[in-house]
Amino acid sequence: MPRDHGRQDMKTDIRKALAESDGFDFEALEPHDYVRHADAVLAVVLPYFEDAYQRGVMGERSKAGYKAVRKIKEEQ
Repeated sequence: MPRDHGRQDMKTDIRKALAESDGFDFEALEPHDYVRHADAVLAVVLPYFEDAYQRGVMGERSKAGYKAVRKIKEEQ
């Protein structure tokens, strides 16, 4: 999945939440409504997601660094 695809979905969700919190029906909005607001929210929130993602990656690397493989004995 392209990186920006998830970001667009999140931006739409933020726009919807902001509009509904102001009492507007999201489906009735113009395409440009709440775009700047959503961009501002993403600018603040995304660094936290990036940091959390990096911590998750580092956490996985710090484990044993190998995969456990179960060997099944073949019955003869």
